[in-house]
Amino acid sequence: MLSNTTIRHAEQTDISSIQSVSRSSWHAAYDDILGSETVDRMVDEWYTRDALEAAIDRSIFYVAAYDSEIVGFSNAGQISEDGSSFELFRIYVREQHWGNQIGTALLESTINAVVDAGGTTLELSVLAENSVGIRFYEHRGFDRRSEQAVTLNGDTYAEYRYEKRVT
Repeated sequence: MLSNTTIRHAEQTDISSIQSVSRSSWHAAYDDILGSETVDRMVDEWYTRDALEAAIDRSIFYVAAYDSEIVGFSNAGQISEDGSSFELFRIYVREQHWGNQIGTALLESTINAVVDAGGTTLELSVLAENSVGIRFYEHRGFDRRSEQAVTLNGDTYAEYRYEKRVT
């Protein structure tokens, strides 16, 4: 990770930056898979101010700042009643920072928070056509558990479920 990069808990004042990172990183990751218009619709729907305020208040949410500019974020939360399983809902880094270990640092911070909260597994979903994301997760010890269909903006895509034991 670049020396002038810090990982910290997200704050409400980060929301505009998180929205900007989500839009640029979604376009980089998904335009070729979903199309630019679908990406814009999904980001508009999933990254509203209200949704992000709630996520920051109620879940594990980190940002990565490079030279004090937000360039990435991760978000996870508990999904099992017994508190052992967590879901990585979001992890995105601006494309120009891919390969700088920022995503890895965000993931490590998230995993540490999951363990601190009593979690033993971290799960996630990734579109089967997202080869960059799949490589990222598999190189960090996530195992593919299943495949399912997901509908986005009226179209159906294959999605993989991954899991990693974190304790």
